[in-house]
Amino acid sequence: MKCPNCGESLQAQSYENTEIDVCRTCSGVWLDEGEITAIINSVEETFSAEETDRALAARGLDHREPSPIKCPKCQDQLKIVHYVYDSGVIIDRCPQKHGIWLDAGEIEKIQILQEIDRGLVNPINPHSNERHCPRDGSPLKAHHYEGEEIDLCQTCGGTWLEPDELKKIIEKKDIEFSPSDYSEIKADENQETTRAIDLGRLVCVVCTRNLKQLNFSYSSGIIVDYCPEGHGIWLDHHELERIQVFSERWQEKLPWLQEKYQKALTEAREQAARDYEQAYQEGVRKTMNKTILGRFLKKVGA
Repeated sequence: MKCPNCGESLQAQSYENTEIDVCRTCSGVWLDEGEITAIINSVEETFSAEETDRALAARGLDHREPSPIKCPKCQDQLKIVHYVYDSGVIIDRCPQKHGIWLDAGEIEKIQILQEIDRGLVNPINPHSNERHCPRDGSPLKAHHYEGEEIDLCQTCGGTWLEPDELKKIIEKKDIEFSPSDYSEIKADENQETTRAIDLGRLVCVVCTRNLKQLNFSYSSGIIVDYCPEGHGIWLDHHELERIQVFSERWQEKLPWLQEKYQKALTEAREQAARDYEQAYQEGVRKTMNKTILGRFLKKVGA
């Protein structure tokens, strides 16, 4: 068979007790249908901490331009698919189910991510404190903001915050925001559509679990990504500032909201008292009508 990528002859090679076809020129791999499952189920191959870090940094980066390569068996054009939605691994699959093509390093990435998901590998490198951006894989750098040290991606501008850091930043209020910032936040309120659907799912920079999403403060329109294990939250570019603006805006409205709530509560109590009194009087009349005296008074028109 010929390599669908560079046209060189593929060479048979044993890997994880499975015979695969490897291109010696571009290092791509052709796997017949079912061979990827056999390789994943075998855990003989071991990977370095650096290889694990690279595989984790690629998660969520599921974008690649279509390629015109063809199946080496039937010559049909291979279809591009995501091996797993947030894996960062794009594979080329034969529409006739003859097999799949993996570019250099992709078979190892698949194995590493599968072993992590099955709990066979600890994804955290104990010898490295370096964290990577869940959006683009760039190293996160320490950055001082509102008196807190946060992790900043200098490529995309996103930030990773530890569990208590967001609360402290919101309470700090050292940075002043313009009226236009407030107007922008007001326009976004009550918009609950998540902005990450077309950007790929993200993973925690500490434990690599998939981050979950929520609308900050239920109605802000600011979608944040948080670790289900409580390691922290990821905020895309300018989302931290938008959260600050939103929080300050609602704190300014708090006295008005409290007054409005107290007025509504007082009116509700007064209405409840009137309803109770009316129900009580109706109950007394109905009970009276059932007695001999009541029927007598009704008969004489009293």
